[in-house]
Amino acid sequence: MCEHTVVDTADPRRMFLLPIRGAGDWLFPGFLSLAALPPVLTLLGGQLSCPLRISNGCLMKNLRVGGLQAALGGTCGMHLSLRQLSYLVAVIDAGSLTRAADSLNVTPTSLSLQMKHLEEMVGARLLLRHSRGVSATEAGSIVCDHARDILSRVSELEHFILGGGIAAPRALRVGAVPAVTRMLGIEVIAAAAQTLKGTTLHLSEGWSGDLLEKLAAGALDFVIAYDLDPYDDIEVVTFFEDEFVFICHPDRHPGPAEIDLADALTSDLVFYGQSSVSWRAVTEVAAQRNLPVHGDREVQSIDVWRGLLCRGLGTSVGPFGSVRDEVLRGELSVKRLSGSPIMRPVTMAARHETLAMGRRIGFVDLVSDLIGATRPDFSIGDRAEPDAVA
Repeated sequence: MCEHTVVDTADPRRMFLLPIRGAGDWLFPGFLSLAALPPVLTLLGGQLSCPLRISNGCLMKNLRVGGLQAALGGTCGMHLSLRQLSYLVAVIDAGSLTRAADSLNVTPTSLSLQMKHLEEMVGARLLLRHSRGVSATEAGSIVCDHARDILSRVSELEHFILGGGIAAPRALRVGAVPAVTRMLGIEVIAAAAQTLKGTTLHLSEGWSGDLLEKLAAGALDFVIAYDLDPYDDIEVVTFFEDEFVFICHPDRHPGPAEIDLADALTSDLVFYGQSSVSWRAVTEVAAQRNLPVHGDREVQSIDVWRGLLCRGLGTSVGPFGSVRDEVLRGELSVKRLSGSPIMRPVTMAARHETLAMGRRIGFVDLVSDLIGATRPDFSIGDRAEPDAVA
């Protein structure tokens, strides 16, 4: 059985070393210098059956190795990704594009396009589509076997690195909406430095739309916001459904621990911007119930917003985590909304590979624990002690 064959890159002085099992079976490159070609061929027990021809950085040749004839050619710039390989394995294991898409949290259309692109790159049909779903062709089975081996080796390498085998510094760029940055605070930076060895956390704040644009452009690794949806190669994790609360100065609305949404909407509400999740959630629910929103003042700073509330100059509806510290100090009071609770999921978005890495190093669990600690406990009263909050 042959293990490797050779093909060039755009630089004719450099060569790819590609593992193969048989004719036309090729996969991930590792760089090999042109000068190393004769020793490699000798090592593999093979020989060139015709001269190399290099044109525009592309190689067309026949290479005989171990009695196998591999006809290689094509264009440069072909790059297989771990995501494509993991998608192929998932599809073949599931026997269905739809079931595989569900397990991968992507749309069947997106997954189908990825498989089509992979087949075009490989130059062979990898999947047979039929009424019962899909199955692997002979070429698909060979590529899938290689994919499993590669993914397993990558996982072993990651465990080696994370186990201290390689002290590789890592920087995670995290963007969060204002309500979430208040939930995380400096705790997430301190906790990352303490528990995620070799990891530096860069936390920035912004509106969800702007943050998602940066994520798509590669300027952020993770986005934490409310009610995010997966798209393309962006995967989403949901931490919990956050129940929004009515927020006011303790002297403004004394009495029961609950307030009807209709009554809350008649108060002098103030929001921190119409791009905030609070404004969007309140106006959406009010429209569904055909309720007027009497207070619609807005400020563009969450700190100014909290200052107005603490001085009794307005009320609001929003996440408990955004005012948790003020409630614990007795500066603000929260009440549960009765009648029509407002619920929004706290979510994290990242590319598939990045999210997988975040899970392996414990970053996703760390964020989940910190955000979970800010969930409202409606038994805390107006002046709860810090240890009374879950």
